[in-house]
Amino acid sequence: MTPNATENAIPSSRTFNAFPGQTVFIPYTISNDGNGTDTFNLSVIQPSTGDDFDFSNPTIYLDGDNDGNPDSNTPLTQIQLSADAKATLLVAAQPPAGAAASSIGKLSLQAASTGNNSVVDNDNYAQVVVSTAAQLNLSLSNNPQGPVAPGATIRYVAQGSNPSSAAAGGVTGVINVDGSPQTGILLRDILPAGLTVSSVDPSSGSSVGTSTVIYSTDGGVTWTATRPTGAINAIGLLITGTGNFFGPGTTYRLDFTTTVAPGTAGGTPLNNQATLVFDGNQDGDGADPGENITSLTSNNTVANTYGAAFGPFGAPNGNGTGSYTFQSRLIDRNADTQTIQGTVTAGTTVGFKQTLLNTGNSTNTFNVTIVSAPSGWNCRILNVDGNDSTSPYSNPVSLNSGASIDLAAECDIPIDAPAGSNQEVRLTATPQNGGADSTSSFVAQVVAANPVVLGNSDGNPATPPSTTPVTVTTNPGTPASFRLEVQNGAPIPESYTLSGTVPAGYPAPVFYLDTNCDGTPEGAPITTTPSIPAGQTICLVAQVTPPNNQGAGSVPVQFTATSTTTPSRTSSITNTLQVAGVASITAGPNGAASTIPGGTVVYTHTITNTSNSAVTISVPPYSSSRGWTYSFSTDGVIYAPSLSDIVLPIGGSTPFYVRVTVPSGYDPSSGNQETAVIQITATTNTTPSDTGSTSVTDVTTVLRSSASITKSVALCSNPTCSSASPLSQGAPVAPNDLLLYTITASNTGEAPQNSVYIADTLPAETLFLSTNAQGNGLPLLYSTDNGLTWNTQAPSSLPNGTLLVGVDSNNDGQVNTNDALAAGQSFTVQIIVRVR
Repeated sequence: MTPNATENAIPSSRTFNAFPGQTVFIPYTISNDGNGTDTFNLSVIQPSTGDDFDFSNPTIYLDGDNDGNPDSNTPLTQIQLSADAKATLLVAAQPPAGAAASSIGKLSLQAASTGNNSVVDNDNYAQVVVSTAAQLNLSLSNNPQGPVAPGATIRYVAQGSNPSSAAAGGVTGVINVDGSPQTGILLRDILPAGLTVSSVDPSSGSSVGTSTVIYSTDGGVTWTATRPTGAINAIGLLITGTGNFFGPGTTYRLDFTTTVAPGTAGGTPLNNQATLVFDGNQDGDGADPGENITSLTSNNTVANTYGAAFGPFGAPNGNGTGSYTFQSRLIDRNADTQTIQGTVTAGTTVGFKQTLLNTGNSTNTFNVTIVSAPSGWNCRILNVDGNDSTSPYSNPVSLNSGASIDLAAECDIPIDAPAGSNQEVRLTATPQNGGADSTSSFVAQVVAANPVVLGNSDGNPATPPSTTPVTVTTNPGTPASFRLEVQNGAPIPESYTLSGTVPAGYPAPVFYLDTNCDGTPEGAPITTTPSIPAGQTICLVAQVTPPNNQGAGSVPVQFTATSTTTPSRTSSITNTLQVAGVASITAGPNGAASTIPGGTVVYTHTITNTSNSAVTISVPPYSSSRGWTYSFSTDGVIYAPSLSDIVLPIGGSTPFYVRVTVPSGYDPSSGNQETAVIQITATTNTTPSDTGSTSVTDVTTVLRSSASITKSVALCSNPTCSSASPLSQGAPVAPNDLLLYTITASNTGEAPQNSVYIADTLPAETLFLSTNAQGNGLPLLYSTDNGLTWNTQAPSSLPNGTLLVGVDSNNDGQVNTNDALAAGQSFTVQIIVRVR
């Protein structure tokens, strides 16, 4: 509760005059200084001693418009205020009707918090002096109340009246106006710093006398009745008249508007009071108690305002002109934009400086952001000092009112950025609780970076890589080395991932550094190049190894270098790998056989092409040291002394027959065996060609050849011939005699006998009964149709009278040259017949 005053030290500003029985309104201001809404109990305290009388039923009223009069006739005992809220209260006090002149009554307005019982304010004393002198009152209202922004207006109304029953007069020499002393009633208001008078309402004046509005531009030191052109920081109303001219019920009023000075700091108090000086007892001095009164303080504060001006370096208000240099680039300013002139290459970094100004009236924080930039650009905000050195920046930044800061926007242009003009980077500064401001910076022309080039090397890194494909020839399983170069066309260092594309089945290419560009791989394999300086070239070797079984021919191999940071920056070269033809054949198996003089042996082999290409096979003639004849064939039908122009595809094979013929008169005793190594040559059908050879070895032995066959006959005593008596040559037989013929064939030579069979034709005078053959385990077959068909079962009849029994040594159901009767082997056939 204010104003404050103790009971025994009440100032003149809290001393009020009144006639006996006259009601006087004593103003107070109550403020809720807590941090929440509170209700306050209101009461009037009157001391029991130390004054001359008590007031009868002093009453508390609300004066919401600060005009010095109650808003209504409703008394207050409580008031509720939100945090930091204020209200004007009036205590209506009336001295007793019979109070003596100069007697004094004292009171205090007490406020007690209901939210906190310990919070009580009661040292707010005022006193009323009983006087027959004239009394004037004064109130000062302000609109709006509370915070006001710089540049806003406050309307003040200082007004009052003569509520007493005596007339008041002017004070002699109360003020000098335009250098001349004046006598009159003076109302004046020395404005607090930050306020100036902007207008005066024409209704200002008084109900009697002559009213003159007076002005001061020096805080009330000098006054003039003519409105000055300068800033008016004090205003008054001089009321003049003759004698005690300001009678009971007369009024006065000064209505004026002030403007809060732009830029006034937020939170600045605008506490304003008006004073009134008059003569109430006709002595002309205005110095008696109650003749110099002061209004209650009208309270305003300057509201915080928030604003940002953000523009090119040195021109936050968007009025940029001229140029400046930053990071070695010339930047032109034009109003709220700036532009880097000339060309900028993709892959480089550009920077612009901006200036941020706090246009608010208090310290504030600002967030600065990059709201737009070309696609892919990596931009950041930096602090920048007077030497253009930069350091990391982080939001928010705090600035005092009117202070500024220089910042820099720095952008990395992607190395793969396309060419473009007027590339915009837009920044926005946003103050807390205020509106944002933006500024744009441009790059006049971005040009594309030169590409990465992967090509073939000529051994000189000073020359560009060659994009002309090359061919490298190698054998299967042997690495082919391709000499390569990588040129970094970018304006910044760059490394590249190395890769390759080869046919299915091939291992991936292996890359090596070649620091001296001589085509020799160095060190361990690499998958990524070292960092290559801008515009520089390094040499590499890429090795591709065909699989061991790779066929001859040409295949494409592609090598690729891809930026490790910008995958769109890539380059490839496609070369040719020539897989050479490598001749390789196999032949076999080796052969070994025997024959007899005048006989022939045929060895069967297989020649297989194991080369990686088609080959042409040739077999030269073979010269026998024993005079035997060698001939060759691939079909077993047509033989020749040599073979040529036999083409085999990869993996293809052909039968290969070697026929050895021994002359019929050859004597084995002169040498019965020859080992023949038959050479076979293969030539690849490639350019260039390759030749390979192999051989087969056939060992032929010539054996002496001889055989015998015997036949005997016996007379049987029964049909099974279980008992028989030999018959001599020419012995007579009779009809119905049973005869047993026994025939034995034997190989009595050194060589096996082929296609061996016994053929026997029965005499016409006999009748076939049965037959059997025995060979000590030797497979034997029977034929009754002269060898057209053969059977393992002995026949029961002989349709044409002839029986054949042959050797089937290979068990193929046939008797032919593939069946042999080995040296020393024999077999026997028995036939039982009846004489007709």
